[in-house]
Amino acid sequence: MNGTRAIKQEIEETLTHHSIQIPTLSRPEFNKVLRDKFVGKEWEDRPDAFQGEDELSARMDLLKARVGIKVRFGHASLIGIDLLKFQVFSYSALHQIDIGIHVTTTKSFKKMRTEFTQNWDET
Repeated sequence: MNGTRAIKQEIEETLTHHSIQIPTLSRPEFNKVLRDKFVGKEWEDRPDAFQGEDELSARMDLLKARVGIKVRFGHASLIGIDLLKFQVFSYSALHQIDIGIHVTTTKSFKKMRTEFTQNWDET
């Protein structure tokens, strides 16, 4: 299995792992569960875009094998910032990623609010 396919499978298995009990999780808890699972599989946690600078606005959530992941369960208006982060990590001298994956909720995830009374964003 080539590296890209293995990473894709690892991501899918992590995001859909049976141990994740979504109805019991809030957004921050789900973020933490995902972060812990990925870091446990040797993903770099919150790498800086610019070496030596501790700038929160210039960080990817997770990075491994030139794949960057941003997890956004918050307000949809922030997607532009996330897309800019993918751009920063992929262009110019940084050239740290070839693939960017944006993990977010969908409209069908609205059941978190209605069925499980969790305060989840719909987008």
